[in-house]
Amino acid sequence: MSSAPPQRPPEDGHTFARVIQFMINKAASGSIKELDGLCNIAQHWKPEQLLMLLPVFYHHLDPARIPDVVTSRDVRSIMLARYSLKGVLVTLNRVNSPKELTQALQTIADHLISNWHRCHLWVNFFFRHFFASSNPTRLPGLLITRSEALKLVVNMLMRMGLIGDSQTPQSLINTPSLHPIISQLWCMAVTSKDNDFLAEADKVMGSKEQGAFQEHMSYVVQTCLDVDHPSFTSTLIHVAGGIRSLASIASKYIRNVRCLYRKKVLSGQNIDDTTACDSVFGVPRWQIMLINCFGNCATLLFVTSQQNCALREAYIDRNLVALVTYTLRDLCQLSLTLKHDDFAKHAKKAFEDALGYIALLMGGPVDDLVAVICQTLRARFLPTVLQAHTCIPGADAAECLNALLITALRSYLTFDKVLRIAGSELEADEKSLDAIAQSDTDLLQAWNLFKKDVRRYLDLRSQIPAASIFFDRQCAAVHVKQ
Repeated sequence: MSSAPPQRPPEDGHTFARVIQFMINKAASGSIKELDGLCNIAQHWKPEQLLMLLPVFYHHLDPARIPDVVTSRDVRSIMLARYSLKGVLVTLNRVNSPKELTQALQTIADHLISNWHRCHLWVNFFFRHFFASSNPTRLPGLLITRSEALKLVVNMLMRMGLIGDSQTPQSLINTPSLHPIISQLWCMAVTSKDNDFLAEADKVMGSKEQGAFQEHMSYVVQTCLDVDHPSFTSTLIHVAGGIRSLASIASKYIRNVRCLYRKKVLSGQNIDDTTACDSVFGVPRWQIMLINCFGNCATLLFVTSQQNCALREAYIDRNLVALVTYTLRDLCQLSLTLKHDDFAKHAKKAFEDALGYIALLMGGPVDDLVAVICQTLRARFLPTVLQAHTCIPGADAAECLNALLITALRSYLTFDKVLRIAGSELEADEKSLDAIAQSDTDLLQAWNLFKKDVRRYLDLRSQIPAASIFFDRQCAAVHVKQ
């Protein structure tokens, strides 16, 4: 009878603590192996346990060790910094919302804030030397690929948007030295024609879905714009190659969102085609990505239009008002399948942000207001804004804005082009739109008044020949004033 092989007795808590302390001491002394080992162990620890690792993770991020020209003498310092940033990210992965932090998570966030002057300089270094460089340094022991550098940089940028109060000077997003990096990566995510690179970048972001890299970078850009930092808009324009180029990239951005929508929805893919690995709370990952990307795009257009009037006009020239309106309609259809309240809130916010952009143009000093209104109406704005409450959960609260926008449109019916489009809209869909508007008193009242004015002006123009001259002059007067 064979005896069972001897089993190693389990390590008690004291033994484990001694092993960890040994690894910490070795890592602090410059052991790359032990530092990497701590990163791997830390992934399974609770936030309270991670606190003891924070000093060692930040220990090797001394900016004085950043070389101008990489030589063999710098390899150890670079690799230690690489694993230190990996460790920092492991701790930051537990910080999901700055509004709901335990004491341990707040300590983790505070460590990043107090050491950010170390971190962002290394992030800049890894981007320049290992991602953006056309000829990155290759030395024995320097084990950093372009994909690893991209993952490190983007994850740190994502996390800096979550840490720190955007209303205070300590906000990490207000780091001017990183604005060119953020702008360059966003432009690449939107415009790159290198499908192999984009596929690899999406994979590096931890997603199988096309567009994950664009989603990550659009979030970072939106976070920068949320703090209303005009210098970031200036940097974005400069990196893009000027105002017209940025408007073109913004147009490409929203077209990418619509292209992904058509690929997924119009091809027949639905929630039942999605595996558990590709969903969050039963919502397909690609749906969440589309909602996030569109909401971030609306923020980009709204904020940058406010900060730069030339850019605002370039957006209009690129037909972005119509593209936003078309995408609003896509969002309504997409939202019909949302079953989780948390993601329904994201859809509602994205919808309201887009309406905010359209309202900004309607009420602001644009060069050709009639062109804006016509773009909006031709893109089927009226059916979209009326149908929103039946498609987007929680949109009832936004119906006041919907009604206000329909009321605002009434004041432009004295322009011939606007009146013609509105009349065609009524003639084609009046009955179906009437049925939709019945659901809300304010919406119904605004819609009925809009229809009444359309008919009144159409009758006036048809019955009194001189009225046609008045409507034509109204259109001409807009251009004369400008």
